[in-house]
Amino acid sequence: MLPARRLSSPAALLAMLLATACASSPRVSTQVAPDADFTAYRTYAFHAPLAAESQGYSTPDSERMKAAARAQMEARGYTYSESAPDLLVNIDAQLQDRTDVFSAPQMQQRVYYSQFDRGYISTAYWAPRNDVYRYVEGTLNVDLVDAKAKRLVWEGTAVARMNKVKPSERGPRTDQAMAEIFAEYPHRAAPCGRVSSEVQLLRAGLEPLHRIDDLAAGGVGAFPAVELHPLALLQVLVVLEEVADAL
Repeated sequence: MLPARRLSSPAALLAMLLATACASSPRVSTQVAPDADFTAYRTYAFHAPLAAESQGYSTPDSERMKAAARAQMEARGYTYSESAPDLLVNIDAQLQDRTDVFSAPQMQQRVYYSQFDRGYISTAYWAPRNDVYRYVEGTLNVDLVDAKAKRLVWEGTAVARMNKVKPSERGPRTDQAMAEIFAEYPHRAAPCGRVSSEVQLLRAGLEPLHRIDDLAAGGVGAFPAVELHPLALLQVLVVLEEVADAL
């Protein structure tokens, strides 16, 4: 296998990926972490540094790539948050030289002089023919990383042969390539009203306290013994943090 090489302008790769759409669409594949809880993700930001900005600075092409990814994420209900992201979006692009060899029989003619016939004779025969095609294959990766656990939870990959494309077509085709990848992403952002298991646990633990308040409001002077959930008070800070994020 030939070594892969990085593309100096990743958005140009995105454009070229879609340049072959009329002949053959990019091959899109995905991988997902089987134990990932996508109902817990509501916010996102971009990984720093972005893989496509390995030089250490952004370019108009990389900014277009991020804008295309941002449009896809927000179309699915995710909110951009650099301070408290649930997901980190990373984008990378690579080029690799490829060689395809096709073998097929080909009819050929052979001419020789026949002493018996006193003339030239032509005969047909089959001979193998090998056609060698060299091309460049581009790969675009979009990774979604759990920001807290720091692990990959979803990856979308598009692979296609490269063709030339006009500079004016780069932007729209970048958007289209990103849309094709995210078309394979089946999840949406968690709703703001989602109640986590920690909140449910806290509610169960605090329910006896509410019963005490009800008894006091009813004029009962002696309160029965109440057994609190042992983890209830330990979850207070967690709930307060979730409420602050929801606001």
